[in-house]
Amino acid sequence: MLFGAKLYNAFYSIKQQISDYLLDLFSYLFVKIYLIILILINLSLWLIAGYINNNLNSDQIALHYNVDFGINLIGRSGKIYIIPIISLIFAVLNLSILLSLKRNKERVFAAHILLASALASGIILLVAIATVYLINFR
Repeated sequence: MLFGAKLYNAFYSIKQQISDYLLDLFSYLFVKIYLIILILINLSLWLIAGYINNNLNSDQIALHYNVDFGINLIGRSGKIYIIPIISLIFAVLNLSILLSLKRNKERVFAAHILLASALASGIILLVAIATVYLINFR
């Protein structure tokens, strides 16, 4: 019984620390703006991937296009979901790195760097899925 109480106390303490870090992190306006834009980009990636997957007539689609070589990756239509998954993983990874930083003045600079890089990768992946859409539906 004592072990269960200690385990519950440890989980509650970790939960409290994470919630304190999140509240501290969301006190900055720029973090809220970055996260809203990241959520919108990731949501649009998932919607475009679902649209491409549902509206194709064949099982095989062109997944990558290169200007020099043309279409250089063909695969099943379900593999289109790799693009939004990569964006989600990158955003979650950067947010977890940001949450692991302690409260100090460098945290604001690191927040800008980490969230801007997640935003830039989301925009690049949005362009990538747009080109996949153009290749397959044009």
